[in-house]
Amino acid sequence: MPASRGLVFTAPWKVEWEDIDLPDGPPAGHVFVKARRSVISPGTELATLSGSHIRFTIPDPSPWEYPQRPGYCMVGTVAAVGQGVSGMETGDRVLSQSPHRSMTDVDTEAVVVQKVPQGLDDGPAGLARLSAIAMNGVRLAGLKLGETAAVFGAGLLGQFSAQICRLSGGRNVTIVDGIDARLEIAHLNGVDQVVPAGDDTVERLREITGGRGFDVVIEATGNPDAVPDALKAAARGGRIVLTGSTRGTVEINPYAHIHQTGVSVIGAHENIAGNPPVHSGGWTSRENVRLSLDLLADGSLTTLGFLTDEVPAERAAQVYELLANDPARHLGVVLHWLDV
Repeated sequence: MPASRGLVFTAPWKVEWEDIDLPDGPPAGHVFVKARRSVISPGTELATLSGSHIRFTIPDPSPWEYPQRPGYCMVGTVAAVGQGVSGMETGDRVLSQSPHRSMTDVDTEAVVVQKVPQGLDDGPAGLARLSAIAMNGVRLAGLKLGETAAVFGAGLLGQFSAQICRLSGGRNVTIVDGIDARLEIAHLNGVDQVVPAGDDTVERLREITGGRGFDVVIEATGNPDAVPDALKAAARGGRIVLTGSTRGTVEINPYAHIHQTGVSVIGAHENIAGNPPVHSGGWTSRENVRLSLDLLADGSLTTLGFLTDEVPAERAAQVYELLANDPARHLGVVLHWLDV
């Protein structure tokens, strides 16, 4: 049977390898995908590796436990096709919502898997999974042509959120972050304004809109301390979209910052898109990924400076340390699987 090796988090800050047995051939409706490259999703994966992800503590539906198998942004080649699969052939290059492993058995009905357009490199193609998450948040915001938008967080999710706001007709699109290098990357990719995070963040944001506040504010950090500032930065009747998975409880004044101002708070976990769709006007996760790949391929979405590192997959343990300890230098990391 085919052999596969994959990453597994066995305890906080412990990254190991495991051998995975696959059947002799893919079951009906499945394909085998041989990994080429996979992109680390820094926020989710570091929170999982450190044990800080809120899913380790919430009782409903059930708390996470170790081991955890990270990854959901893999680009690979279809190695075998099961019965009943249409539109895919052996040798096709695809983006799959698969963990970091050398070979994956992919259920094409349950897992988002899409062909990669010709001319789009593996690394940027892997980013389409993150772009689709950002896209879902902007869709849920209902951003209209000419409305203003601010994004808290200039990680990969926030960078894409800002660009998609601009593509959707947003004006004065502004991104907030505490790392200067990430603000510079946002500038390179066409964001209108950048604001360093600090004690005067809200005041600076409101100045940009003449004191009115932003129509849409997207929280893409996952930091619970950012949510109160996001609420304060919103205009009366504005919308706050929680795109980042908030890592803990939030202390807010609901009377002053929600009730009196008429602000709407919108949860934007990707499962809200769903397959079939739950919300987002009928757009599924699969369709958001397909559109993201097309926008990356035709240059409508740009990724200048997003991918700071490409390393062999066997060095993954050291890579997570770099992401955690030096976020100013390391943003997007690609794991290279061709020799694993």
